[in-house]
Amino acid sequence: MTRKQTFLIPLFLGLMLLANPKAHLPSAQNTNADRYAFKEVWGYVMKGEETFLSNSMPFTDIGYFSSKVEDDGTLTQITRPDLKGEFDRSHRIHLVVSMIGSKMLTHFVLREDLPFKKQMVLDIARMAADFDGVQIDFESLRYEDRDLYLKFLKDVRAALPKNKIFSVAVPARWWETDNAFNYVDISAIVDRVIVMAYDEHWRTGEAGPIASLPWCKKVLDYAQKRIPPEKLVMGLPLYGRAWQVETYAQALRYPQAIDLCQKMSCNVNMTETGEPFFEYQVPATVKVYFEDRHSLINKIGLYNKNAVSGVAFWRVGQEPKDLWTQVRTK
Repeated sequence: MTRKQTFLIPLFLGLMLLANPKAHLPSAQNTNADRYAFKEVWGYVMKGEETFLSNSMPFTDIGYFSSKVEDDGTLTQITRPDLKGEFDRSHRIHLVVSMIGSKMLTHFVLREDLPFKKQMVLDIARMAADFDGVQIDFESLRYEDRDLYLKFLKDVRAALPKNKIFSVAVPARWWETDNAFNYVDISAIVDRVIVMAYDEHWRTGEAGPIASLPWCKKVLDYAQKRIPPEKLVMGLPLYGRAWQVETYAQALRYPQAIDLCQKMSCNVNMTETGEPFFEYQVPATVKVYFEDRHSLINKIGLYNKNAVSGVAFWRVGQEPKDLWTQVRTK
């Protein structure tokens, strides 16, 4: 090959990319014959959003969200939804019991010397009668409470009939130190472990992808070494997040407040009780990360290639319309 030919090849490829900026991206256009097949496909549905379900969706399992742990330690009551009008194919419906935000609430609910846990286990067993399974989704857990959490899972397992599928949703992990969610110990108690492989970047942190492909691979590698393959279900996000890049909230000394008011050419106003205030407007940059069909299929393909038997989507009603043409059950 001549030096001139060596120069022309990259030049030609560069012109092709300028003409079509997406030409370098891997194609997400699969035929129906190339659809990714899984033994189980889970879809989470919020109470009140049942009409988002349709027969085009390949779900084997529905996670019905949710019976919430209230601030007083009690559970909101929930009954099995009638999905015949929206989703009349064969499926299993799971009661999801959730506690998301407070580590201290989780601590008090799980303590053996308080009455909350015992009553909660009884309530879960009672509500589970109408469902095919129960899923525990406790996402805020102190490392010091990891044994209390495992004891709670064992108590729920013992209270459920043998024919109920018992599952747990766990946050994405890839480290051992101070990890309250021990995948190995949890797997020994439950029938399924749904790894929530999303929120790589959280709403209170810096802006970034919900679940980048390299990050998902790291989470998957960790999970597959600790969770039996027949129990592992990998979660996928159908949502996005918006972050405001600039932060204007701050505490101000009196001279700083006066300087800021003058800088922004503001007028000082007074409340009815005599407190001064002013307001101003500034342009703000908002950065949004979200999932589209292409990014989701990349992750679905990653899990399929690595012999994952189940995937779970959070949550139904937020997905690209043509996503389900690429997923099927075995």
